[in-house]
Amino acid sequence: NAEWELLSEGYIIRHAVMGGGTHSSAAGFLQAARKFGNLTPYARFTYFNPGNSDPVYNFIGVNGLHYGPGFGLRYDYSSLVAFKIQFDHLVERDAKDLNELTLQAAFTF
Repeated sequence: NAEWELLSEGYIIRHAVMGGGTHSSAAGFLQAARKFGNLTPYARFTYFNPGNSDPVYNFIGVNGLHYGPGFGLRYDYSSLVAFKIQFDHLVERDAKDLNELTLQAAFTF
């Protein structure tokens, strides 16, 4: 296994609503991590810019551009189980900045 890890993903999300036209949104992230035994601290930058006229995102309350840094720690309990804690600071257009703490358990089989 490599000690260093660099991940990036980009998305174009397209919603075609019956009778409502087509709406596209851009999203992505960049992450750098370094493995120390079973622990992997990481830093990431997240970007999401849904179209303001997209009825799907308007329905669930997502209102435009948000982006920001995140930091986390992954613990590989075994090759099949991992636990992760992540803190994100998101800047949101037309809203207050948001701080978020996420806990995750992941299982592979």
